[in-house]
Amino acid sequence: MMSNDTYIYMDESSIHHLLKCKLCSKPFVDPVSTQNGERFCRSCISHILNRDHYADNEYQLSKMQTLTPVTETLVLEMLDSLLVQCKECEKINIPRGQLDEHKNKECLKATVLCQAADIKCSWVGTRESLKEHLNECKFEPLRSALEEIFNEHDQLKNRINIFEIQTNELMNKKNFDMNGTC
Repeated sequence: MMSNDTYIYMDESSIHHLLKCKLCSKPFVDPVSTQNGERFCRSCISHILNRDHYADNEYQLSKMQTLTPVTETLVLEMLDSLLVQCKECEKINIPRGQLDEHKNKECLKATVLCQAADIKCSWVGTRESLKEHLNECKFEPLRSALEEIFNEHDQLKNRINIFEIQTNELMNKKNFDMNGTC
């Protein structure tokens, strides 16, 4: 799940208090439970425990180890179904659990790499400017030739590695033979 600074809840006031962290008053993100059943966002309780870290390292470590991830399907599904607005593109009514998919596949304001990044195009920009870049990209039209060059390069590197191994084995055998006959 993305951090909650990438989205805004559509109607946070209507979210039930049992789905909210007592420390930050926001709906849980990566919820954990303490031994006594209290629930918090992992980062909120970790921050509190780390803040008190100076008191006793062993005590704080044992406290961190007693935090258990919340795994109840109903709670997690309720959190995932909360409607949010993407802060980047301002699209509304996205279920929070689908925000990562939105960012990775459709958000026009999300930062993306050129599809030719695998063949060394260094362009980085927003998804909405990607199409324009692809019209000007110098790498994509060269894809087949560059892939062939890269494949040959990899094959040559593999052959060099094999030759180095064989050379080392021969050198070791020669040293063994020289030391064994003395």
